[in-house]
Amino acid sequence: TLNKRLRVLDPLDATARQTKQKTDLISWTQKNLDYHEGQFKRHGIITNLKIIPSKDSSKFTVKLVQGMMVQIFENLISNSVYWLKLDKIIGRKFKPSINVVINVHTKQILFSDNGPGIEWERREEVFEPFRTTKPPGDGKGLGLYIAREIAKYHGISLYLHYKKDEESSVSSTFVIDLMENR
Repeated sequence: TLNKRLRVLDPLDATARQTKQKTDLISWTQKNLDYHEGQFKRHGIITNLKIIPSKDSSKFTVKLVQGMMVQIFENLISNSVYWLKLDKIIGRKFKPSINVVINVHTKQILFSDNGPGIEWERREEVFEPFRTTKPPGDGKGLGLYIAREIAKYHGISLYLHYKKDEESSVSSTFVIDLMENR
């Protein structure tokens, strides 16, 4: 576990924090999920990583500052874990899960969980600074704002996904769209 954590933190050293470098997002994402393996296990959260097309035949290489991308991913994981734990505490009988889909063709990472979701009307509000639905002391409302700013720095879009054909008015899927990043 310690070795896994150290490998993930390596991009956070002073030099790597400021340097854009070619990164295989498939292996990078797997390492970041592995870093949280103990936390997921403690809270009974199942994680799934799906690669389109299949993992064996694909690489997804982009140029980015790895330490900054870690911040985006950490925020999404942190929010998911918070809401999944809360749902479990209030008695929802379900198996909490986090699903990450990397689509090499569309150059997107879809990050979702089976928690309560975000009302569609609030899809942009959640990215505003100091906006949170967490109780006082549990959140500052800066995580998604910072994540979106980091995405913009890289020429990436970060937004809440919504399927038009869904009957639900909430979404639990964030999209990291790397189409503009080369």
